[in-house]
Amino acid sequence: EVGDITEGIHYPDESFDLIICKKTLDVILCGVGSVANARSFISECFRLLNKDHGVMMILSSAKPEDRAFYFENDAWTGVENIKLP
Repeated sequence: EVGDITEGIHYPDESFDLIICKKTLDVILCGVGSVANARSFISECFRLLNKDHGVMMILSSAKPEDRAFYFENDAWTGVENIKLP
């Protein structure tokens, strides 16, 4: 299935236990309307992620503190940055 995560995809709330974003946020931030699109992407991921035990893994070329901004205004709690060696 193909869709645009910034426009919402047709799955029920809390449908996923795991969301892996490999450079997705980096690519979104390179385009026109990047901040608004990044916020839409993060909000949609939050909607789709299981609130009891869901995990969202973001692989990015940027420093964690440069991406943390996009999680500050949403309902995300317990967000943890883990740097892999």
